[in-house]
Amino acid sequence: MSISVEMTVVFSFIGFCFLFAKKIYPLITKGLDAHIDSVKNQIKEAEDLKAKASEALQLAYSRKDETIKIIQENERVTSEKIQRMYEENEQALNALRTRQEIALENQLKAEFQKQKEKLIDRIADLVVNKLTEKIESRECKIPTNFTKEDLRKLI
Repeated sequence: MSISVEMTVVFSFIGFCFLFAKKIYPLITKGLDAHIDSVKNQIKEAEDLKAKASEALQLAYSRKDETIKIIQENERVTSEKIQRMYEENEQALNALRTRQEIALENQLKAEFQKQKEKLIDRIADLVVNKLTEKIESRECKIPTNFTKEDLRKLI
Protein backbone atom coordinates (compact mmCIF):
# COMPACT_ATOMS: atom_id res chain seq x y z
CA MET A 1 0.00 0.00 0.00
CA SER A 2 1.52 3.07 -1.06
CA ILE A 3 0.32 6.42 -0.09
CA SER A 4 0.10 8.73 -2.89
CA VAL A 5 1.41 12.25 -2.93
CA GLU A 6 -2.05 13.68 -2.91
CA MET A 7 -2.93 11.77 0.16
CA THR A 8 0.24 12.95 1.83
CA VAL A 9 -0.69 16.52 1.05
CA VAL A 10 -4.19 15.96 2.38
CA PHE A 11 -2.88 14.38 5.58
CA SER A 12 -0.29 17.11 5.96
CA PHE A 13 -3.00 19.74 5.47
CA ILE A 14 -5.23 18.07 8.02
CA GLY A 15 -2.27 17.87 10.43
CA PHE A 16 -1.53 21.49 9.82
CA CYS A 17 -5.16 22.43 10.47
CA PHE A 18 -5.16 20.35 13.62
CA LEU A 19 -1.89 21.92 14.82
CA PHE A 20 -3.21 25.32 13.86
CA ALA A 21 -6.44 24.68 15.79
CA LYS A 22 -4.58 23.42 18.88
CA LYS A 23 -1.59 25.78 19.15
CA ILE A 24 -1.83 28.82 16.89
CA TYR A 25 -5.57 29.56 16.99
CA PRO A 26 -5.60 30.06 20.80
CA LEU A 27 -2.68 32.46 20.48
CA ILE A 28 -4.47 34.42 17.79
CA THR A 29 -7.74 34.53 19.73
CA LYS A 30 -5.88 35.48 22.90
CA GLY A 31 -4.22 38.39 21.04
CA LEU A 32 -7.52 39.40 19.48
CA ASP A 33 -9.29 39.19 22.83
CA ALA A 34 -6.58 41.36 24.40
CA HIS A 35 -6.98 43.84 21.57
CA ILE A 36 -10.78 43.78 22.01
CA ASP A 37 -10.37 44.42 25.76
CA SER A 38 -7.96 47.28 25.02
CA VAL A 39 -10.42 48.83 22.56
CA LYS A 40 -13.28 48.37 25.05
CA ASN A 41 -11.18 50.11 27.74
CA GLN A 42 -10.39 52.96 25.34
CA ILE A 43 -14.09 53.27 24.49
CA LYS A 44 -14.97 53.31 28.20
CA GLU A 45 -12.31 55.96 28.88
CA ALA A 46 -13.59 58.00 25.94
CA GLU A 47 -17.16 57.78 27.27
CA ASP A 48 -15.94 58.84 30.74
CA LEU A 49 -14.05 61.75 29.20
CA LYS A 50 -17.13 62.64 27.16
CA ALA A 51 -19.27 62.65 30.32
CA LYS A 52 -16.71 64.81 32.15
CA ALA A 53 -16.49 67.15 29.16
CA SER A 54 -20.29 67.38 29.06
CA GLU A 55 -20.37 68.24 32.78
CA ALA A 56 -17.63 70.83 32.28
CA LEU A 57 -19.54 72.27 29.33
CA GLN A 58 -22.74 72.50 31.39
CA LEU A 59 -20.78 74.15 34.20
CA ALA A 60 -19.24 76.58 31.71
CA TYR A 61 -22.68 77.43 30.32
CA SER A 62 -24.07 78.00 33.82
CA ARG A 63 -21.07 80.16 34.70
CA LYS A 64 -21.49 81.99 31.40
CA ASP A 65 -25.06 82.86 32.36
CA GLU A 66 -23.93 83.94 35.83
CA THR A 67 -21.11 85.99 34.30
CA ILE A 68 -23.51 87.65 31.87
CA LYS A 69 -25.80 88.53 34.78
CA ILE A 70 -22.86 89.95 36.75
CA ILE A 71 -21.70 91.96 33.73
CA GLN A 72 -25.21 93.32 33.17
CA GLU A 73 -25.48 94.26 36.84
CA ASN A 74 -22.08 95.96 36.71
CA GLU A 75 -23.12 97.83 33.57
CA ARG A 76 -26.31 98.99 35.31
CA VAL A 77 -24.44 100.08 38.44
CA THR A 78 -21.78 101.84 36.34
CA SER A 79 -24.46 103.58 34.31
CA GLU A 80 -26.17 104.76 37.50
CA LYS A 81 -22.84 106.00 38.90
CA ILE A 82 -22.09 107.86 35.68
CA GLN A 83 -25.55 109.45 35.74
CA ARG A 84 -25.15 110.39 39.41
CA MET A 85 -21.69 111.85 38.73
CA TYR A 86 -23.07 113.78 35.75
CA GLU A 87 -25.83 115.23 37.92
CA GLU A 88 -23.38 116.08 40.74
CA ASN A 89 -21.05 117.75 38.23
CA GLU A 90 -23.98 119.68 36.78
CA GLN A 91 -24.99 120.84 40.26
CA ALA A 92 -21.41 121.79 41.12
CA LEU A 93 -21.08 123.66 37.84
CA ASN A 94 -24.34 125.53 38.47
CA ALA A 95 -23.21 126.39 42.01
CA LEU A 96 -19.87 127.60 40.65
CA ARG A 97 -21.64 129.68 38.00
CA THR A 98 -23.89 131.17 40.67
CA ARG A 99 -20.92 132.01 42.91
CA GLN A 100 -19.07 133.53 39.98
CA GLU A 101 -22.13 135.55 38.96
CA ILE A 102 -22.53 136.83 42.52
CA ALA A 103 -18.82 137.68 42.75
CA LEU A 104 -18.94 139.42 39.37
CA GLU A 105 -22.08 141.31 40.36
CA ASN A 106 -20.40 142.41 43.60
CA GLN A 107 -17.32 143.51 41.67
CA LEU A 108 -19.50 145.45 39.23
CA LYS A 109 -21.39 147.10 42.08
CA ALA A 110 -18.14 148.04 43.79
CA GLU A 111 -16.69 149.39 40.53
CA PHE A 112 -19.93 151.28 39.83
CA GLN A 113 -19.85 152.80 43.30
CA LYS A 114 -16.19 153.73 42.86
CA GLN A 115 -16.87 155.33 39.47
CA LYS A 116 -19.92 157.10 40.90
CA GLU A 117 -17.83 158.55 43.73
CA LYS A 118 -15.15 159.66 41.26
CA LEU A 119 -17.80 161.30 39.07
CA ILE A 120 -19.37 163.07 42.06
CA ASP A 121 -15.92 164.26 43.13
CA ARG A 122 -15.20 165.51 39.61
CA ILE A 123 -18.56 167.28 39.39
CA ALA A 124 -18.03 168.78 42.83
CA ASP A 125 -14.59 170.02 41.75
CA LEU A 126 -16.07 171.56 38.62
CA VAL A 127 -18.91 173.18 40.52
CA VAL A 128 -16.54 174.51 43.18
CA ASN A 129 -14.23 175.88 40.49
CA LYS A 130 -17.13 177.50 38.61
CA LEU A 131 -18.60 178.96 41.75
CA THR A 132 -15.21 180.22 42.78
CA GLU A 133 -14.77 181.88 39.39
CA LYS A 134 -18.25 183.44 39.57
CA ILE A 135 -17.73 184.66 43.07
CA GLU A 136 -14.33 186.08 42.29
CA SER A 137 -15.68 187.80 39.21
CA ARG A 138 -18.35 189.53 41.33
CA GLU A 139 -15.93 190.19 44.05
CA CYS A 140 -18.05 188.73 46.76
CA LYS A 141 -16.69 187.60 49.99
CA ILE A 142 -17.14 183.90 50.62
CA PRO A 143 -15.05 181.99 53.03
CA THR A 144 -11.98 180.52 51.33
CA ASN A 145 -12.26 177.27 53.19
CA PHE A 146 -15.34 176.22 51.19
CA THR A 147 -14.75 172.54 50.29
CA LYS A 148 -16.28 169.71 48.37
CA GLU A 149 -17.83 168.31 51.51
CA ASP A 150 -19.60 171.62 52.05
CA LEU A 151 -20.87 171.42 48.49
CA ARG A 152 -22.03 167.86 49.01
CA LYS A 153 -23.96 168.97 52.00
CA LEU A 154 -25.64 171.56 49.87
CA ILE A 155 -26.49 169.07 47.15
